[in-house]
Amino acid sequence: MASWVPWPLLLPTSATELLNDEAERLRLREALTRVAKDYSRLLLLWAVRAAQVFAGISFLFATASLLYALLYYAVIPSRFHEQEIFFHYGQRHVGIVSQQESNAIAVPTASLDLRDPVHQWQSLVPKPEQSTQPVLVPGVKYDVIVELTVSESRVNAEVGVFMVSTSLWEGTKRQLAASARPVTLHDVPAPVRWLKLAFWLMPYALGFTEPAQALRVTAINGYLESAEYPLTRVDIALNTPKLQVYSAKLTVIAQLTGLRYLMYHWAVPTAILFILNIVFLEALALVILYAVYALPQLDEEAAADAAVLEAVAADARDKAKKLFETDSTPETEVKSETLIGEVSFTAASMEEASSVFEEAPEEDDAVKEEEVKKEAMADSP
Repeated sequence: MASWVPWPLLLPTSATELLNDEAERLRLREALTRVAKDYSRLLLLWAVRAAQVFAGISFLFATASLLYALLYYAVIPSRFHEQEIFFHYGQRHVGIVSQQESNAIAVPTASLDLRDPVHQWQSLVPKPEQSTQPVLVPGVKYDVIVELTVSESRVNAEVGVFMVSTSLWEGTKRQLAASARPVTLHDVPAPVRWLKLAFWLMPYALGFTEPAQALRVTAINGYLESAEYPLTRVDIALNTPKLQVYSAKLTVIAQLTGLRYLMYHWAVPTAILFILNIVFLEALALVILYAVYALPQLDEEAAADAAVLEAVAADARDKAKKLFETDSTPETEVKSETLIGEVSFTAASMEEASSVFEEAPEEDDAVKEEEVKKEAMADSP
């Protein structure tokens, strides 16, 4: 059985001595606490700064996205129209129509009112006739596109090719354009169909998707909208009632060019580019505003400092002028003043002193001669 070993014995000697010293231990604890507080305060400061920067960048991107959304809404919706299509297969199903009544078989048709894309039903209550309001923009060319989602069934595969007829109307008065386009249902070999079914078996079983084909046909391209005869109604007809249609949609879109073409057909790259440019312009505007409101204060401080420096310089110039300027005498005699320490001497005083020193020996000689003469006279009888 292993004996118990105290854990301080496992530490180095310096560590155990440090633990035994209570004062040193308290000092170390205080130092660690102080360092932890300093680092935590610094970390908190950086976290606050990072949060501020993140909030500012998020605000710029949010406002830029909002501005781009408003721009997109202002440019695209007036030149784009979508509407669901509900086909009318007739009053009687094709399966119950006898051979004698084969001429009475109705083909799927749909009449769409572009002025009211939501309510696709006919009111039997008479209403006052309203003036025709244009749905599209006059002078712009449009493409009329019919999109069909059909099932991948053997019935549709047997249909093969069918026709989609489209007519454009100004209300119920005048037919503006008409077209007929062939559409082909793509059939795949049985092995490919079974492999596809096995791959999508789980999504099919869970109801997330279903085997279908999306058919898109441009019924009328380059239709020029007229202000005199505005387009308000579209009639669509299929030439076979056997076609099994899941859903259908009518799209009227302008032939966009330039920037509008990029905004619609390359929506994501154009949006990213526009948003980044808007963010840059917003940041530039904020910098300019900061400069407008902050720099005047800096200019005032700089002007005050310049005034102080100018006053100091003027004072220094005055002192230098007083120090080095020359004094003029009444008889145009200029005395150069020399400063040594704090004592002032002039050139004139220096000349007078030198003349005094020169005259002093002469006077001494004269005094000596007179004394010699007096002594000689005193010695003579």
